[in-house]
Amino acid sequence: MTARGLLVRIAILALATAAAPSAGAVDTLRCGNSLIDPGMSKAEVEAKCGKPDHTEMERVPVLARNSAGAAIRIGETTIERWTYQRGRRLPARLTFEDGRLERIELLTRP
Repeated sequence: MTARGLLVRIAILALATAAAPSAGAVDTLRCGNSLIDPGMSKAEVEAKCGKPDHTEMERVPVLARNSAGAAIRIGETTIERWTYQRGRRLPARLTFEDGRLERIELLTRP
């Protein structure tokens, strides 16, 4: 991975983490008989879990530091959050970054 690629990943993860409200992150999610894991595409997740109950999408700037230490915009990425209301189980929110599943969270009920 290049230095720029590493900076992009760090900036995206920092933004996604700062924007997330209180929730419990998990490594996998069960949808019927299938397991959902980070790294899967949106199409793979939808094929196993069906359409989400709610979606949000935002374009987020990708920032890096220049040689003087100032933050500069080097691009942008798409963050998409899908929420599944799973009946009697805790709701789950899946966060996709540029079409790939990055984070699975179980949400607390209000």
